[in-house]
Amino acid sequence: MACNPDWMERWETVPLLVWDDIGAMRDTPHLHSTSLAILRARYNGLRKTILTSNVDRETLAKNFDDRLADRLKEGMELFSGKQSRR
Repeated sequence: MACNPDWMERWETVPLLVWDDIGAMRDTPHLHSTSLAILRARYNGLRKTILTSNVDRETLAKNFDDRLADRLKEGMELFSGKQSRR
């Protein structure tokens, strides 16, 4: 995930963010903090966010943390499934 401040601001403020395959990337401390910062800013700004993933909420919570899982429960949509959509 890029750490360019212009991209971060765009991801945090765009009216609708569609984040495909969240949780599919290798977790690093930088990715973890950047992802949480984006989701926190979107949550606090009441911005719409659609997340897709091949993992369920519990696995995301384990891979990231409980704060992310709580944010997913409160107003962010997560579409998960093991089947390919192609």
